[in-house]
Amino acid sequence: MEIKIKDAIKIAKEFAREIEASNTPNSERVEEVQICESDEFNGKKIWKITLGWTETEYKEAGGKGGGILGHHNSATIEALPRYYKEFQIDSDSGEVLRMVMK
Repeated sequence: MEIKIKDAIKIAKEFAREIEASNTPNSERVEEVQICESDEFNGKKIWKITLGWTETEYKEAGGKGGGILGHHNSATIEALPRYYKEFQIDSDSGEVLRMVMK
């Protein structure tokens, strides 16, 4: 039985949290969702779920990072870059087959 789109998104989010355990994803968003047949996986239907997030720490202007806001003298805080990863999930089993940096 084919898993539904909401289940595929949930699987991708749970997998991302497991692999990013030391740096919990922040501002997590679903960026892109697609179902397709994959030649790489013998014609299996796979969900391609792209998630985006920032790191949990902020970065001060000038390159220093970490800490809790208010504990630094710098008044300038740089915006954190967003990270994107695509999770390819077997549409029948729900198994994560691949994770790709985007």
